[in-house]
Amino acid sequence: CYTGGAGGHDNVCTVQCQGDADCAGLGMGATCVPVTRRTAVCFPACQSDDDCSAFRTCRANTCELRGECAADGDCAPTERCESTQFGQYCVLDGDTPACGADPAPYTENDRRGDAPVVPTDGVEIAGLQTCDEDRDYFRFEVPAEAAAFTLEVAARFREGVDIDVYVYDATGALVAAATSPDQTTEVATARYIAPGAYTVFVDQFSSDRLEDTAYTLSVGLVDNDDACTAEGNQCGSTEPLRALCDAETGACRAIDGQGQVPLGGRCDSDNDCVPEAAVCWVFEGGAGGQNICTVPCQGEGDCAAVPGTVCTPFQGFAACLPPRN
Repeated sequence: CYTGGAGGHDNVCTVQCQGDADCAGLGMGATCVPVTRRTAVCFPACQSDDDCSAFRTCRANTCELRGECAADGDCAPTERCESTQFGQYCVLDGDTPACGADPAPYTENDRRGDAPVVPTDGVEIAGLQTCDEDRDYFRFEVPAEAAAFTLEVAARFREGVDIDVYVYDATGALVAAATSPDQTTEVATARYIAPGAYTVFVDQFSSDRLEDTAYTLSVGLVDNDDACTAEGNQCGSTEPLRALCDAETGACRAIDGQGQVPLGGRCDSDNDCVPEAAVCWVFEGGAGGQNICTVPCQGEGDCAAVPGTVCTPFQGFAACLPPRN
């Protein structure tokens, strides 16, 4: 059962697919639609936007994403940029939910652009409220003197509730997340944090009660006397991946490729790469290799467009990668 997104009527019993031919069981016009970077499911044909979630619009009888974004300005005037479990996308701007009202000064926090500032002293903010329809955003700043500290963002709540916590940098890249299904304290942690502005997204995934959930939130910066180095390759092991080490500050940053990194270029997420790339191959950096924009291959001739690579086989798969020593 694909539970879709907020709004619309896209909760459907469906199947995963690789192409439209896999979707005949959902009726004429059903199409194979990507829902994450590596997963696609069959969607029935749509007649209008009402048949799609708020994150999608009906084009040529297909529910298509409105677009990826890093800020509200990346979206149409009637849309806003909103965080999801799979990335940040433009969503049709709707009414503020009637539930999940937070106390002052955190009342206006349902939109990323309105996120109130929270301190980074590690002290819990009590009395916050959320519900399944609510989306709570907060923002904070990592000062230059806290470069390479460990960031810890924690939400604490009662049993019977599943709340997830996500942290994004100013470019919209995910730097930390805590999404366990059965914990009552979620802690999103990022080592070697870089100075700059960050946004916290708190999302109630489910609850066993039809009432608001009270939770606490804390943001802390811990000095562990850490620093990344190019030789140590600490940034290659961060999760989510932030592959660039700033030698001056000792902090790790995500590559902001904006879809312009060429084949063979360094990357840390698929959206860094040009459309010709099939994937950002992220499995080499942790072992001291290079994560690059690349394509699958069946022989050496397929790798001519990816400089400095050879066709490297794995079990049932091969990709154009730099030669291994």
